[in-house]
Amino acid sequence: MLLITDVEKGSIGDKAGLKPSQYILSINGERVDDALDFRFHTADEVLEIEIREGEEIFRVYVEKGIDQDLGVQVKDFVIRRCQNNCIFCFMDQLPRDARESLFVKDDDYRMSFLYGNFITLTNLVENDFKKIERLRLSPLYISVHTTNPSLRESIMRNKNARKVKEQMERLISSGIKLHTQIVLLPGINDGEEYLSTVEDLASMYPGVLSIGVVPVGLTGHREGLPLIISPDGEWAKEVLDISKPYQEKFRAQFGITFLYLADEFYILADEEIPKREYYDDFPQIENGIGMVRRFLDGLEDMEVPQMSGRTILVTGVLAEPFVIKLEEKFKNTGQRAETVVVKNRYLGSSVTVAGLLPGWDILAMVSMIEGENIILPPDVVNGDGKFIDDFSLNDLRKFTGRRIYIAPSDITELAGVIG
Repeated sequence: MLLITDVEKGSIGDKAGLKPSQYILSINGERVDDALDFRFHTADEVLEIEIREGEEIFRVYVEKGIDQDLGVQVKDFVIRRCQNNCIFCFMDQLPRDARESLFVKDDDYRMSFLYGNFITLTNLVENDFKKIERLRLSPLYISVHTTNPSLRESIMRNKNARKVKEQMERLISSGIKLHTQIVLLPGINDGEEYLSTVEDLASMYPGVLSIGVVPVGLTGHREGLPLIISPDGEWAKEVLDISKPYQEKFRAQFGITFLYLADEFYILADEEIPKREYYDDFPQIENGIGMVRRFLDGLEDMEVPQMSGRTILVTGVLAEPFVIKLEEKFKNTGQRAETVVVKNRYLGSSVTVAGLLPGWDILAMVSMIEGENIILPPDVVNGDGKFIDDFSLNDLRKFTGRRIYIAPSDITELAGVIG
């Protein structure tokens, strides 16, 4: 049963007699429990909708185009929370005054299907699997980390973590495609354990579409948390070296790299970022894998925006050498620009990615530097304009008095963003 919260005036739903406060019981005989059910079942052209209004139950009939929207808003589903207690959980390493939304630990298969969020499968029950199979929710994004049952249980501190291989095989047998992720922890799930996991996942191709490997992220706020060795250049090079033969084998067997390593591995190991072909169709780009290559290739094609005054290009430690190339593009057009590296005092010096820069640290740095324009990294604020430390983009504009822009994830669109 699903509550209707709003109906657009003059819409198909309005003309059919649907109203806020009514409940949808079923569509074409299929039970409707949440917004995902509603979205799936209203895709048909002919709809028989069973409605409850007060004590009365009745049906309405709708005929529409296959791409036509009913104009009906329903109650959003409650996000299913994570039941794991992973030894590397990033949320456990956040200061208490961080942006509130960061403390919502979702592990919801619906969010995985709709938005590409990674899930662990540890909180799925039989009805969830049946719903995924019935609605053909594909692809899903799975945080695997290791296929060793006892090791996965110890990493995630959840006894339900042991059966990931069986769960994935069941989904694949039902036609569900999977993208997978391994968060690699030095001395824990790396080395032979890592290669065993890669082999297990590769054996499920083409049901498993890709493997993304990212180094564990550690902040300066790990008091009382398990000891984890921080990734360094030597370790990153070892990971790259043992991965390369597998990548070459997969390209020969599957026609794709299949095993994609995060940009941080190449930067930490001081190795060249792979060419465009390595990333195929960038299946793990939302996981930060391939962002540097896309940025570098975009620089070749981008139109440099014409800015009045001096421009500050803000970035983190990790991306500095690449943002300097953007600075050079500005200077080649006769403009004044400077790359400014902001060190993350809020989360700790070990956090070097630009997307996690806090607003107060940015403010402290740019306040000491001349420049009428400031270009910030992509994804440094959320949809509400808040940095990770809950400082707002509006406050940054107010305190600096400068023109501030957020760079797009596709650098070729920078001129359009600035206007």
